[in-house]
Amino acid sequence: MTRSALLAALGGILVSALAAAQEPAIVPNPASLTRQPGEFRLTTATPIVAASPQPAARHAAAIVAELVRRTNGMKLRTRSAPAQRGAINLVLDASAVPGAEAYRLEVRKERVTITAGSAAGLFYGSTTLTQLLEPGTRATASIPALDISDAPRFAWRGIMLDSARHFQSPQFIRRFIDAMAAHKLNVLHWHLTDDQAWRLEIRKHPKLTQVGAWRVPKPRLYGGFYTQKDVRELVRYAADRGITIVPEIEMPGHASAALAAYPQLAATAHPPGEVPADWGIYPNAYSLDDATFVFLEEALTEVMALFPGRYIHVGGDEVEKTQWKESARGQALMRELGTEDPARLQVLFTQRIARFLERHGRRLVGWDEILEPGLPISAVVMSWRGVDGAIKAAALGHDTVARAPGRASRRGACAWSPSRTCIASNPCRPSSRPRSSGTCWACRATCGPSTSAPRIAWAG
Repeated sequence: MTRSALLAALGGILVSALAAAQEPAIVPNPASLTRQPGEFRLTTATPIVAASPQPAARHAAAIVAELVRRTNGMKLRTRSAPAQRGAINLVLDASAVPGAEAYRLEVRKERVTITAGSAAGLFYGSTTLTQLLEPGTRATASIPALDISDAPRFAWRGIMLDSARHFQSPQFIRRFIDAMAAHKLNVLHWHLTDDQAWRLEIRKHPKLTQVGAWRVPKPRLYGGFYTQKDVRELVRYAADRGITIVPEIEMPGHASAALAAYPQLAATAHPPGEVPADWGIYPNAYSLDDATFVFLEEALTEVMALFPGRYIHVGGDEVEKTQWKESARGQALMRELGTEDPARLQVLFTQRIARFLERHGRRLVGWDEILEPGLPISAVVMSWRGVDGAIKAAALGHDTVARAPGRASRRGACAWSPSRTCIASNPCRPSSRPRSSGTCWACRATCGPSTSAPRIAWAG
C-alpha cells in the first residue's frame, strides 16, 4: 500500500469514528434518524403539553416529566392544551403514525413533538427523547434537532426474570422494569414457581406460600413471596411503561415446592417433605387425578385475575415421567390411550390445561418440550434449546417465541444471564426461516408472505 493510500484509509477510519461519536446514543438504534440544523433548549420553564384530549396523552405527559426528572433533575410542568412553541408536545394520532408501538419524534429549535398512535408509542418516543439528554442535574439542557421515525421489528421483545430460585423485592423488580423500558423491551416473563419455591399468593390455597415460598438451607430460613397487592401494583407499573407481564406457573414438573405444601397432589406416594434448597431437576410431578386439575384450575383462576395479558406460561420443560409410569392413574391412562409411552401423558396434561385457559380467553405458553402430536394449535411454543423447536412449531401452525444466542449490546444481540429470553439482533436470517408459510411474529415483512399464518416471535 502506498503512503497516500494508507493516509486515505486512516482518514476514512477517522471520519467514521468521528461520525459514530456524534451519533445520538439511542437504544435500540431507531429505524430512521435524520439530523436537522440547530437544537432545542430545555429549561425548567419548558412545559410538557398533552396536545390530544385522550387520557393516555395526559398520562404520557406525566411519564415524560418523571423521565426528565430522573435524567436531569428538572421538574417540568404538564398541561393539556393545543401544541405550542417552546414546549414538548405529545400527540396521539393513529392516522399520522400507524402501528401499535410506532412513534415519530421531531426536534426543532422552537419545539419538540412526539406523535404516536398509542400510549406505548408515546412512551417509546419519550424514552428516546430523554436518551438525547446528557445525564446529570442541571437547569438547562440542549437537545439536537432531528427527525426520528421508529417502530419495533419484533413484536415480543422479552426478558425472563427468575424469582423462584431467588426472591427479589418488589422495589428491585420496579428497577428491573425501568431498565427494560429504557431498552424498549415489552414483555417481562416472570418465572414465579419451580422446585425451589412458589412465590405467588393464592388465597384459596394459602399453603403454597406459607410452606412453598420458604426453604431451609443452613444456616437460616430463605424465601419470600409476592402478595396479590404486590402483583397488581407491579402489573400496573409495567403497563404504564409499555410492558406486559407474562407469569410462568410451572407444571406438570418443577413442582416440588407446591407438592411440599400439598402432598396429596403428587404423582408419587412419597412426595417431598420440604422445599428443596439445592439446584437441579427433581423427579416430582403433579398427579393426573381430577382433583389435581381442579386445584391447578383454581390457582390459575387467581393468576388470570392478577395478570390481564393474553398469555399464561405453564413451563412444561424437563418433566421426569417415572412417577407417572409407576402410578396407578398413569398406568390406567396409558392403557386407555393404547400406549406405553409416558410422554403421551404430558400431552394429555397440556391439552387439559390449554382448554381451561382457552375457555377464559387466554393462551397457553410452554417451553419447546410441549411440542408433541396433539398439542392444541392455540398453544404458543417458546423455544429455549435453539431455533429448531421454533421452526418446527411454526411449520405445524403454532405461534412461537425463539431465543437467539449471543450477548446484549446496543445493536440488539442477546444476553443469556440472568434471563432465558431477550431481544435478538437479526434472527430472521435466511438460514433460519421456516420452510412454510409461517412468518416471524416480529418481522413479518422479512420472513413470510402471510400475516395470518403461523408466526415466530424472535426473542433473544
